[in-house]
Amino acid sequence: MMTYRCPKCGAEVPMKNINVEKDLMLCPSCGVTSAFSEVVEPENGYIARLSEKPPKHLTVVAEIEPNDVCETVTATYRRIVPGATLFLVIFSCFWVGGSMFGIYGTQIMKHQFDLKISLFGIPFVIGSIFLISTCLFALFGKRVLRLKRGNGSFFSGVGPIGKTVRFTYNRATKVTKGNSNYYVNGRTLPRLELTNPDSLIPVKICTGLDEDALEYVYALLQRECKRM
Repeated sequence: MMTYRCPKCGAEVPMKNINVEKDLMLCPSCGVTSAFSEVVEPENGYIARLSEKPPKHLTVVAEIEPNDVCETVTATYRRIVPGATLFLVIFSCFWVGGSMFGIYGTQIMKHQFDLKISLFGIPFVIGSIFLISTCLFALFGKRVLRLKRGNGSFFSGVGPIGKTVRFTYNRATKVTKGNSNYYVNGRTLPRLELTNPDSLIPVKICTGLDEDALEYVYALLQRECKRM
């Protein structure tokens, strides 16, 4: 017999507390009323989505570590757009090379230091660092999601250098799709948000994944939360 759990506290809700026609579910443990469809529909959805192959650019590996019966799920996302990346690299070479040589290279060649020109060049140095970082991420960057026994992490960066967001999850964790503060070609980049009952502030991860990859990871997170 299928069991249903409260999305707020994770406690099991008996059928007598569920009204399918009115789409209501009352949790006897915490007293919170929820929409029954929120509990049923996501479960059916993630089973169907995960039965398909992961989309390209996304690699999903599940493995059991030595001396540990718990499965570790790792989803790695790499995406390189050849045309856009090539344009970015060429533009960055001209920008960085031209600005740095024009501002600082000429001073070095003449063995003369000009304080005003050097200070004027600081914004160009910052812009060059940003462009170089963007090129490195476009060429070699990755986004890695790791899930193990209620503990998760999301890394975004190049090699060992980048940003890691750590979080916890359980059966009561609510996974939703939201919008980030980043824009590409006039469109807001989507992301995933995880909210636990004991925290009103959601954990925001997976910004930058394309739509197919985001949908697959969304289903993956739902499945792992249900397993707890």
